[in-house]
Amino acid sequence: MNERDAIILGALLHDIGKFAQRAEVPLSQQSKNMESSICPVYKGHYSHKHVLWTNEFFEREAGNKKFPLNVMTSISENMEDNCTNFASYHHRPNTPLQRIIQQADFLSSGERLKKDAEDEASGRDSYKRIRLHSIFEKVNLGNNPGEPDKYRYELNSLAPNKDIFPKPKQDLNPPEGELLIKNYNELWQGFEKEFENLPMNDFNTFLNALVSLLEKYTWCIPSSTMDLPDISLFDHLKTTAAIATCLYEFHKQTNSIDKNSIENEDTQKFLLVGGDLSGIQKYIFNFSHSNVKGINKLLRARSFYIEALGKVSAHYLLHNLELPLVCTFMDAGGRFILLAPNTKSTKENLKKTYREISEWFRKTFAGELVLNIIWNVELSGADFRIEKFPEVLSLLTEQIEAKKSRKLQEALVKDDQWEEDKFKLNELYKYEMGACKSCGSQPAIVRTVENGKERWICKLCDKQEKIGKWLTNLKMIAYSKQKPTTNRVLSLFDNKYYLSFWDKKDSINPKDYYLVEEMCLDEEDLEIGYGTRSLANYIPVWKLKEEFEELCPLCPKKDDCEIKDNVGASKTFQCIALKSIEKERKVGTPMLGVLKADVDRLGLIFGIGLGKRMSISRYSTLSRELNAFFSGYLDNRLQQDYQNIYTVYAGGDDLFLIGDWETIIKFSKEMYEDFRDFTCRNQDITLSSGLVTIKPHFPIRRAADMVEELLKTSKNKDRDRLTVFNTTIIWDKFDKLQEFVEFLDRQLNDDDSGITSGFIYRILQYHKMFLSCVDEGKIEGLRFHSLMAYDIGRNIVRKDKEKNIINPDEVKKLASLFDIEKPDRELMRNLKIPIFWVLYKNRRTK
Repeated sequence: MNERDAIILGALLHDIGKFAQRAEVPLSQQSKNMESSICPVYKGHYSHKHVLWTNEFFEREAGNKKFPLNVMTSISENMEDNCTNFASYHHRPNTPLQRIIQQADFLSSGERLKKDAEDEASGRDSYKRIRLHSIFEKVNLGNNPGEPDKYRYELNSLAPNKDIFPKPKQDLNPPEGELLIKNYNELWQGFEKEFENLPMNDFNTFLNALVSLLEKYTWCIPSSTMDLPDISLFDHLKTTAAIATCLYEFHKQTNSIDKNSIENEDTQKFLLVGGDLSGIQKYIFNFSHSNVKGINKLLRARSFYIEALGKVSAHYLLHNLELPLVCTFMDAGGRFILLAPNTKSTKENLKKTYREISEWFRKTFAGELVLNIIWNVELSGADFRIEKFPEVLSLLTEQIEAKKSRKLQEALVKDDQWEEDKFKLNELYKYEMGACKSCGSQPAIVRTVENGKERWICKLCDKQEKIGKWLTNLKMIAYSKQKPTTNRVLSLFDNKYYLSFWDKKDSINPKDYYLVEEMCLDEEDLEIGYGTRSLANYIPVWKLKEEFEELCPLCPKKDDCEIKDNVGASKTFQCIALKSIEKERKVGTPMLGVLKADVDRLGLIFGIGLGKRMSISRYSTLSRELNAFFSGYLDNRLQQDYQNIYTVYAGGDDLFLIGDWETIIKFSKEMYEDFRDFTCRNQDITLSSGLVTIKPHFPIRRAADMVEELLKTSKNKDRDRLTVFNTTIIWDKFDKLQEFVEFLDRQLNDDDSGITSGFIYRILQYHKMFLSCVDEGKIEGLRFHSLMAYDIGRNIVRKDKEKNIINPDEVKKLASLFDIEKPDRELMRNLKIPIFWVLYKNRRTK
């Protein structure tokens, strides 16, 4: 056992006693007797009594031999220095090493410092009533008029469903203000049961699984119930462990492990290491032509590959720095932020490792994908304070953006001179088979044969095609630095790292891997004991033979179909588009809808959204929760309710989905409403989307460019909008337009109605005339009033023998479009959406 491992584990579990205390776990007499030793005095009473439960947890689990190291054994000349004491004495340290945990605890909170007594000193139990507040509710960019204290989280284990959504206080169960002891106890029982099954073979494997387990059970627990309890216990524990690790390494390498040096908050002891992948979208959609074989699986594989690249790049840096993965406090969407000690050896190691990474990216992607890394943002302890930390984050963002203008500098420049031979990339041109038939940019050196047809592709596309198949039944991903026994392996960085894909949970030996992640959170898997991971990886499959019998006869490609009636096979984009057809009437346009969406003003939200209250723990909470929505909740929603929508990627703060055009239009609105609920209906946290409709064999790369432009259009028009059918609307107007769609569709299919497809096309012309008038000032456009009134009067109005109108509701609905006194200008302006929606929905199929 070494000092650092003991400090990391002690820091990670230093406040586990808060969890047990609120669950009213019984204390042994031995732990009770520790009160005068480990509890500080506050206003004449012993306070911070949660440390008694922290001590109890370590004592009990050590007795049960549930740790991979001896947490009771001294690790230094001082007999008081052991893992248990590092955790238990963090409010009353006796040694310099114990003081490292205390200092990390203070810096993690950024504001709480030495003031938090948890209401324990005077014997009150309010801390057992207080729920975690939502950090989203506190974001304010100037448009947040909502109630400042309305939402709370229920005490639930982490799962990809609406249990992770904050609730209005009036909807809580039990009601706001009541004791939560029973809820805490139920959570604690689940935590203990799973803790007993953590892998014990290796400390790092154990640590990484423990971090995941803590996230599952403490994400909803407030770390402090004083002031504003909006930081989860999980985020506080994780950031405390990262800070403690870096403090220890800094003071060890500078030979300054003493009280005064550790408590000195003016010395710049820390580095922020930022990483950002450039070229993600272009790379994902870079195909040589529109009919690339298995493009649906390739898209999914490339999305996964990008995520794995970012994740393993962070691992590469941390391992070379000899730091644990817990020093990652943001990793999503191709971006990561690491915390490292500010030492000479750290900077030299980062420079060396980054050069290796850059050279590998140059050889592998020839500039298509680039990882930009910076590490020149230094922090002192004082910089973790909430009044200073936002400035640190702003500087980090500036440095990363500046780095993007010097891509691959580390691989192409040496001693201030260009390495000209690395620009030529001669290896791309020396192969006889030319360019890859899939991506078109790498040399084709792998021969594949499928259904008797020969194809030559590059090594990377060959591997990604395999990954696309492996992901279908994926149960576990394992990360290692040695080649695994399975042949389902992705190697990265010249075989320095391996990702292995497993479809059986019982076939893996955890001691061979530094990180193992399960792809589910099912209760039946509790005995496994690995960490869990949400992976936005859903792809539509054929589930029932009846589906083939209903839809396949409608497919124009049925004669060349290779799927046939293979239940469980992945749907092609042509298959997905078939759902647009109403099989009984043989109407509907078999087209795809491509949706791209992301969070508005994300940089401002992280930069100034919390004002002077942004701490490292709050930053971690914000990024973790956003990623949980996009990569966890939404993926589960697709599997449960929208099984015809394909996930290209979803995570971090954005998504890219493909589905049949009508389903994905409807989903876009539901997704938006879910996001608004998830973020407490805060007017300063909104979502913009672009949606384009395409034919199934339309080049996906062009579709990606088109939907990107539509998303930009939504953002350029003040954000919080959807652009579809080349029309940009505020989300709040969607329901009204959908209601008009239902009206037109209903009347179009009513034999007694005069509304025909020809009439709908004429409405489109009146719509164009309206826009020419109001947007371009063309007076002749006003003719739409009289023309539309005449058209409706002649073709829609129906009268009985007494000249009474017998369809007044239908006439009134249409008349609102041109009424001079009370025209529905909003509907008229956005009329293209319901018109195209109805026309696509009712077009006869061949």
